[in-house]
Amino acid sequence: MSHRDDWIERVRQRWLPAIHLFLQRLHPRLYATAEMPEFQRVGTCEHHIEQVEYFLYQRYGFNRNWLASLKYRLDDVSGGSWGYRDSLFADYQLHVILFVNDDSARRTDVYAHLEYNALRHPVRHYATERLSAEGGVEAARALIPWFGESEADLADGLDAYAEEVFD
Repeated sequence: MSHRDDWIERVRQRWLPAIHLFLQRLHPRLYATAEMPEFQRVGTCEHHIEQVEYFLYQRYGFNRNWLASLKYRLDDVSGGSWGYRDSLFADYQLHVILFVNDDSARRTDVYAHLEYNALRHPVRHYATERLSAEGGVEAARALIPWFGESEADLADGLDAYAEEVFD
């Protein structure tokens, strides 16, 4: 799904909280929403969220991550969930979550983590095996030029980088 498919975010914002309540009644470890921890923050960019989504999709090869749980912080829900993978069924994905900045709608707060690809490893992904906030933040900084320098070396692909992070 591309940057033009904003309708999916409205569907996610509408239905995932209700699905979450249902899942929690079945078992407390089941979820469809999750709090966005501050330590996954990549930074704030001086672009409107729609511009950021355009760049993620058109320039950097990200796709909408519509299967992801809906992330929230305080009284705010995410405005976009994006995934970057070496290929559709790669082992790992970089999950980037976007929020409209609290101070200005013209700015976007970006969060990220590195994790198992939900399409290849759905159970491991859902159980949050091998999730790295630090690895995700560094990978996002390496891929998205608005955030300065990064220690992440993605020359051999995201999967190779992830294996280094999780070793």
